[in-house]
Amino acid sequence: MEPMWFVALEWFTVVVTILVTVSGLPACVKMYQTKRTENVPFALFLVFAFVSTLTVQYGMLLHNTAMTFVNAFALLVWIGYISVYCLVSQNKTDAFLKASAILFLYWAHLQYLAVLPEEKVLPTLGIYMVIWCTILSILPSTDILEMVKSKSSACCDMPMLYASTLSCLTWITYGWAISDLNVLLSAVPGLIVNIVKFILVFMYSTSTPKKKVVSEKRVVFTEKEDANGNIATEFHEEVYRIKSRDSLRNGVQGNLSPGLIPRQD
Repeated sequence: MEPMWFVALEWFTVVVTILVTVSGLPACVKMYQTKRTENVPFALFLVFAFVSTLTVQYGMLLHNTAMTFVNAFALLVWIGYISVYCLVSQNKTDAFLKASAILFLYWAHLQYLAVLPEEKVLPTLGIYMVIWCTILSILPSTDILEMVKSKSSACCDMPMLYASTLSCLTWITYGWAISDLNVLLSAVPGLIVNIVKFILVFMYSTSTPKKKVVSEKRVVFTEKEDANGNIATEFHEEVYRIKSRDSLRNGVQGNLSPGLIPRQD
């Protein structure tokens, strides 16, 4: 009989993985309702489904019920996401070709495993898992480039980042508990990517953005009375500097009189 701490860890791993997997359901429902697929990571769906299939096979060879069950559930969810995408996509041919490519890739993996000696199938499948989980971690890491480029963490989905990090930590712990290096290493790349994201979020959320110095000109209307008592209007430009566009807007709307008109450069 397994110790209680191991049973609790196993169930916790299953629950966390299921919650992370179904977290994409709202986006999937929105995609179906709006019939729009812009910014939907279809390639990521396909790779997730591919990795889930490999892990189901790996869990079956290990006779690990929890691993097999949770990844079979995840595979069904990813197939659902892929099906909705193909249903609403305007370019169904492209979606079909990409899905076919993943199916062919899995078939090629199976063909290679079929010619291996039986004792080498499990370790080879484990290496496949590590490689493809690394690829799966790299694909969404474009957020890192966007954060560095924009000097902002606005593009980072923090709830998803927390959930993904918890999932990685859980699978690393579970891999250690079952003494399976392949399971442990499969979650390490994702954890590394998430740590980098946390560092960037901390950097860009605590740094003070530099205020731009804007130079503007304003036209001032002045009235002048000549020797004959006639009122003449003169125009002259005064250059002034402000520290932010908000200050300019507030100055024009609040401090300046209606006669002050900002020049549009």
